[in-house]
Amino acid sequence: TLEKAVRESWEQMSGMAPCGNEAGQVIVVGGGLAGMTAACSVLERGGRVLLLDKASFCGGNSMKATAGINGTGTSAQREKGIADSPDQLLQDSISGGARDSQLLRTLCESSSRDLDWLRRTFNLNLDIVARLGGHSQPRTHRGKGRFPGMTITYAVMEMVERVARNSDRARIVNDARVTQLLMDDEGACVGCHFEKAGQEFEERGPVVLATGGFGSDFSENSLLAQYRPDLLHLPSTCGKHCTGDGIKLGQAAGSKVVDLEWVQLHPTGIIKPEDPDAKFKYIIDDGVGSLIIDGEGKRFVNEFGRRDYVVEQIWKSKPPFRLLLNEAGAEQIAWHCKHFTNLGVMKYYESGEELAKDSQIPLSVLEETHEQHYQAAISSQANPEGGPWPGFPSGRSWDEASGKTGAGKRFFHNALPGSRVKDEPFYVALVTPVIHYCMGGLLIDSTGAALNHYGERISGLFAAGETTGGVHGHNRLGGNSLLDCVVFGRRAGRSATEVLAGADGTQEVDLKSLADSFPSVLAETVDKGGASFTLEELSQHSSPEDCWIALHGRVLDVTSFLSKHPGGDAVITALAGRDATAEFEVVHEADVIDKYAPESVIGQLDGDIKPASSAIPTAEFALSSAMPWTVTCFYALGGMLRAATNWRVLTEKDATKRDIAIVTGSGMFLLMFILAHSLALLATFMSARDVNGLGYFMKRISSGLPVNIMEVSIFAALLAHICTSLKRVWGQRRSILSGSNGKALILAISGMWLLMFVIVHLRQFRFGSDDEADPYYLRPPKLSKVNRSESIFWTADAHIEPVPVKNLFGLEQAIFRDPLWVLFYVVSIFILTCHVWVGWQSAVPRLGIPKALAPRARLLGQAVVLLLGIAFVAIPLQIVTSASLEEAHCPPEWAEDEIREECLVDAIADFI
Repeated sequence: TLEKAVRESWEQMSGMAPCGNEAGQVIVVGGGLAGMTAACSVLERGGRVLLLDKASFCGGNSMKATAGINGTGTSAQREKGIADSPDQLLQDSISGGARDSQLLRTLCESSSRDLDWLRRTFNLNLDIVARLGGHSQPRTHRGKGRFPGMTITYAVMEMVERVARNSDRARIVNDARVTQLLMDDEGACVGCHFEKAGQEFEERGPVVLATGGFGSDFSENSLLAQYRPDLLHLPSTCGKHCTGDGIKLGQAAGSKVVDLEWVQLHPTGIIKPEDPDAKFKYIIDDGVGSLIIDGEGKRFVNEFGRRDYVVEQIWKSKPPFRLLLNEAGAEQIAWHCKHFTNLGVMKYYESGEELAKDSQIPLSVLEETHEQHYQAAISSQANPEGGPWPGFPSGRSWDEASGKTGAGKRFFHNALPGSRVKDEPFYVALVTPVIHYCMGGLLIDSTGAALNHYGERISGLFAAGETTGGVHGHNRLGGNSLLDCVVFGRRAGRSATEVLAGADGTQEVDLKSLADSFPSVLAETVDKGGASFTLEELSQHSSPEDCWIALHGRVLDVTSFLSKHPGGDAVITALAGRDATAEFEVVHEADVIDKYAPESVIGQLDGDIKPASSAIPTAEFALSSAMPWTVTCFYALGGMLRAATNWRVLTEKDATKRDIAIVTGSGMFLLMFILAHSLALLATFMSARDVNGLGYFMKRISSGLPVNIMEVSIFAALLAHICTSLKRVWGQRRSILSGSNGKALILAISGMWLLMFVIVHLRQFRFGSDDEADPYYLRPPKLSKVNRSESIFWTADAHIEPVPVKNLFGLEQAIFRDPLWVLFYVVSIFILTCHVWVGWQSAVPRLGIPKALAPRARLLGQAVVLLLGIAFVAIPLQIVTSASLEEAHCPPEWAEDEIREECLVDAIADFI
């Protein structure tokens, strides 16, 4: 049974049966930096850990952090002569909006020690130090290359994965949604229930909640709607998983929540020009001297001010807003610039003159803006404590643009004189405020223990990261979020382990030694080397519904992977249909695909060197090369039937998935009708009795009703297809109008024409007047006594009374004798062929056809579509050709049917 298969799969995956009570086990819910740090802390204390994550891959929002992690008194600061202390970070955080609490003091006092733990345990280089907004000292650490959040999180995650692969000390279970915390009679948390693959499981042990915030839950009953409905219209940087699950679980278990109304907006969410209304956006938080200008090219804000202050000034100013990075600043974050440029959210200009022309801002304005900023920087360097304007976070400022706001700029990096703007290269991004971080959540103490409404610890329940509240107050300083994850993730994991063993029963274990004590097991490289694709073939799969990319000489079908990608689907769809190796290497290590998505590999890129791996052809390639075309037909027809009858899509909660499934299912139903209709058209080449008898047969099976069940079904499918397609077209209007979504544009235009064509066709043949053709009579056979030697549509039995029927054959002859109507039908059928052709290419990945058979399935569909087009065009062309030949060769006085028929046959023979 399915249940048995799921449970056996679980046992094989986890090494244990579900619904157990594991001795020495801590349950961590959430696979971001806080959850992974907590898991490492459990392992260091000699415990065992089960990590559950509802997403298909771990990493969470931590992977996207672009600024870095704060630390005071670090070796990197000392090497650069930066005098900093925990107390200074504390004061800056308080000035930034936090309360002076024990939680905040723990965060600041632990920063140096926990950054040292990251360096020592995971071999991380965090030697680049920058100053972010609201900080009095440069203290935000990152390494060279990738996003610091990605670098740190991936290193910690890889350590836990390594232990999990090679021992029973750690287990990681993805696609597992925790539904309930288990509480005993004394109010202690003793485990949880979770769902996976439609089955419910139970696990025992103390629980650490680290599921993140609720910044991407825009539903009616969300925490965001409850506490900050005024923000629901804004885009977000948070992943789809950020729906406040851990907060809700903790609340249900009796935990107190605080500060849920405090949701931080980040001022520089990056707008993609081709899709400005996208609900998810990236952010840039550089700390290297970028300038923010308004629609007139002027500065209006202290770029190093608090985030809430910068957002407030943006709301007061004139859009569009641009973030400018000059050459010196861009070199310091070259990786960020390259990554964002590849994604199409940042643009490179070879000169300020080119920037001015493209943005329609006078070059002189850009020069003046930079010169004023440069002079303020010079004055500040000469007299740091002087200036006519109030400075931020304290002192005086020489910068007029920001000084007028009451928070004058005092720190300047890479300031550029106005005289150099004309020839200076720039990286530029359009920016807007976005939902970024939730300061509120479960109330914890400095050990990471969850507290109830009386301020008492809830035994066995702990929390860390964005799931918690009370650390950052009403505004968080940049760089404190990753620090929060590490500081309180370590403490929550340590405290949870002490619940298992008792404070005196735990033993410190070196995490690096623990991982190294097991042999490293790397994922086997997947070779799909038999199937080969050209760049031209690759380029045909460039939509979210049919998405292929090439990496290191291998071709991947990542259509089903898009919704699972931790960084969001837009990162991949921006590179769809091409070789994305260069962009991939900017973000990931080479082994990521083999570790996390080996099933996506479908072949190799033609002309490239195969990756070093086994030369044995895979089973999938063997299937592709050995199986006959009949197998492809079987899968194609089966997939069409399954899609057309899949009523469960109506219960799909994800609106995008539901719409795609409805368009696919209704499209497959209509395609099957078109196939059947084309076969019925063969009757047109027989006689009037066959055509009209078929029409009357369909009327008879409707049992006297105006329409039959087939027509109702076709109408319902057509209505669903049109309405859902129009909805999707409206959602993609930006990319369609910009010309970047050619496939959707073809489907939209052809779909509107076909809607008109269907209305005209039904008006002429289904709902038109019977007077438009001569009356026609035929003898219908009894359905229960059909003679196999005769047609089921008519009989020559003289005992059956003739009945009047709709003269469809006469209508065809009357309409298609007009060359204009023939032209209309030929053009419409050509458009129908194009529509079905393009639609079939997009539908194949969603029909359950094995990937190795997908190319054949596409060819099969193309062949059928061409045959359909030929069949439909043949009718009007045959009639209009016969009519012209009849007029030319058969005089009107030959009115007798037999003579005229003989004449027409001779004329056609002569024509041929």
